Amino acid sequence: MLAREVGHAVEARREDAMRLLGTLVRVPPLTGSGGAFQELVEEELRTRGLAAERVEVTLE
Repeated sequence: MLAREVGHAVEARREDAMRLLGTLVRVPPLTGSGGAFQELVEEELRTRGLAAERVEVTLE
């Protein structure tokens, strides 16, 4: 069944997901300064073979 396959895939990547979450929550939450967080997410996406594009956001 598909649900079983998805469950196995999720479980196989559990440690990696927990490591990434731990890394993400350690990035300082500076409002208006998401550069470090963006860099981290971009790097993580690229290491997984995914495309990443950084978008500058301005706060009004």
